[in-house]
Amino acid sequence: MPFLDLPRFDTALAAALNAAQPQVDVTFYSKVSPNQLPQRLQKWLTAIEQSGGSLEVAPPPGDLAPRNPVLLLGLLGGLWSTLKAWGEIKESHMLQAAAGHHVTLQLNRSADGEIVIERLVFHRVAKAP
Repeated sequence: MPFLDLPRFDTALAAALNAAQPQVDVTFYSKVSPNQLPQRLQKWLTAIEQSGGSLEVAPPPGDLAPRNPVLLLGLLGGLWSTLKAWGEIKESHMLQAAAGHHVTLQLNRSADGEIVIERLVFHRVAKAP
């Protein structure tokens, strides 16, 4: 699903996460720096973490994985100031849709060597038997 910084993206992502799909990929039309992640996506990542999920950062292919890859993101701008994000999402459909998911930020290098987010992969977590 391509990312558009519009409210209808939230509705589409919530529907995709609520479906029985094991994974939902979010791609981008233009380069997105890990340090300039749109606020709309920061809210989703905060919802994932607040609902018990985790955030993983996959380095560009061929790069060595940093010891703490989340530092590479500048902690996503403080994960959009968690308190502000939490205040906006705790009553919304984002939290319910985010529950039971983890997310991977797949990084890559652009043609000029800049690290960019290639895609976000939302994984449905298998429930323990």
